[in-house]
Amino acid sequence: EATIEHISRILLHMTRISELRVPLANHPGLFTVLERVATLPLSVENRVLRMRLLANLANSDGNKETIFERSSLLESIMKVATLDKSDNAREYAAAVLMDLASHPANQIEMA
Repeated sequence: EATIEHISRILLHMTRISELRVPLANHPGLFTVLERVATLPLSVENRVLRMRLLANLANSDGNKETIFERSSLLESIMKVATLDKSDNAREYAAAVLMDLASHPANQIEMA
């Protein structure tokens, strides 16, 4: 789990740079790994890190449709937003959902 934490921290740091958000989101396999956020028995800290990472990625207009179209990723975000025991994880999951809902292409389906 320490490896997951270190990788998550590096990716989180990279997603703070707005110019890197779209290229990172287009990296093969990134979203597949992040989908596991709700299924792996991770520590609270790792779940929060993953939600922060997704919140940063969702904050880019170029990623909002991409994230929304991945139904299993969206489902895992909603699961964290509603069921996670960590207030911080739920807060970041809600931030992801708010960012996704701000994109016109996603608004009808999210209503």
